[in-house]
Amino acid sequence: MRQQFTACIALACIALSGLANAQKVYKCTVNGIVTFSQQECGKDSKQIADIPKSRAPAAQDDAIGGATHGQQKNYDDANLRAISNSVADAQCERDARKLYIEPDTSEIDALQAQIKRLESSQYMSNTRNGMTYTAQSQLIEQADRTRAASLRSVVATKQAQNEAIRTESRKAMQEALVRCDQQRAQRETAK
Repeated sequence: MRQQFTACIALACIALSGLANAQKVYKCTVNGIVTFSQQECGKDSKQIADIPKSRAPAAQDDAIGGATHGQQKNYDDANLRAISNSVADAQCERDARKLYIEPDTSEIDALQAQIKRLESSQYMSNTRNGMTYTAQSQLIEQADRTRAASLRSVVATKQAQNEAIRTESRKAMQEALVRCDQQRAQRETAK
């Protein structure tokens, strides 16, 4: 949020400053962050404003006829409004995308690793003093199989919960993006 505010202030300064050399303002995404620049800043650069170089002071405009200064201000206001709208659109979309939640799957991964260990266990009969202890080995094997089945059930439940979270958050994100588009459309029709 602070970066966007800083970018907006910087753009306003560029637009209003008499020292600005650049006449164009570009918008692009750099490392996932919406960026505004005086030069093309990436392959997805889009020119969003064309700000003329600063003109003569108001006193000289008045001496020439006075109308040009008001026209310049309206042009600058339109450019600032376009920049402000672009920043607002980017913020709206960024906020909407934050609604999507990708659940943590580390617990599921750990459970699946545990299931794999249980299923790959080797069971052997034991012979001590001439006696074979296969019953004990069979009990351990059966307990491990039961535990693995129980863990598979837990994994399935957690996967279903995660999918429900993904579905709901994706729906909320899509609804928010639609609202962003509606706001943009309302602004366009209001012009």
